[in-house]
Amino acid sequence: MSQSSGTTERVARNALLKAAVQATRLLSLAFLVVAARVLGPEGFGKFTFAYALATLLGAALDLGMHSILVRAVARARADTAECWAAAVTLKLALLAPAGFLFAAFPLLTQRPLDTTLAAWLLGAALVLQSFIELAVTVFTGFERLEFELGVRVVEKVLLFGVGVAGLLLGGRLLLVCGAFAVAAAVSLALAVRLVHRAFARLAWRWDAAGARALGMRLGPVAVAFLLAFAATRLVPLLVALLAGDLAAGHFGAAVRVLDVVMVVPVVFVAAVYPVLARAPAADPRFRPMVIQAVELLLIAGLAVALGLTHGAG
Repeated sequence: MSQSSGTTERVARNALLKAAVQATRLLSLAFLVVAARVLGPEGFGKFTFAYALATLLGAALDLGMHSILVRAVARARADTAECWAAAVTLKLALLAPAGFLFAAFPLLTQRPLDTTLAAWLLGAALVLQSFIELAVTVFTGFERLEFELGVRVVEKVLLFGVGVAGLLLGGRLLLVCGAFAVAAAVSLALAVRLVHRAFARLAWRWDAAGARALGMRLGPVAVAFLLAFAATRLVPLLVALLAGDLAAGHFGAAVRVLDVVMVVPVVFVAAVYPVLARAPAADPRFRPMVIQAVELLLIAGLAVALGLTHGAG
């Protein structure tokens, strides 16, 4: 087998596994469809506000560092434990001020008590999810996405099972949000155990120097991440604040459809990125692979745009 064909097979394998990972989001979508029906437009509007606010906290703990960590792990797998310690330290340092502001926001904006508690529950879930993403960077850097698939399946099955069972038993907004927190907590425990046993002996230690170095490398990546986040995630929050819970409920349902469609670029990037990260820029296969990835994304993007346009009704 030639080196070129071996690379193509790795990219194809990564793409198939990432597609399977993203397919697990259909369980989340199914759960949210049920939740929207049970909660009604106003209740789902409260959920939309709480989730949009929680994503701000998740973004503050991300800042694009996961893409940097994938590259670091792919290039130097022996340094995985050090990368993990630096990332955990940086996330915890960011969590202190960001968590305080997040917790205070629904109180300062005088949201109803159930909306405030829902936001706090979803915030806890997004914090746990942020640490799950650290494990995913290890799986991706080692190009072992089947581990991510296992973690995602457990997470989504728990979310759907716990959430729907609670709704059928009469649970409302807080139970829906609590299901996200339970699923994230169990999945984090599983993900950390898998990384520890299969890839690196993790140490939960404070690494201030490593965190500072990682923070210095985040600069342009963080700017790009925040701009993309503002374009997609701030709008539901603004709709809830300016137009009320009812409008946010209708808008939030449409946003869930967009979230599912976004699996297309995620699959492509996850498949190609670790391979490109390990290849030197002088590699003759580097440029053709980038061009082919962009061409495929443009073709897929056109199909998605046409589908959304004709299927919106």
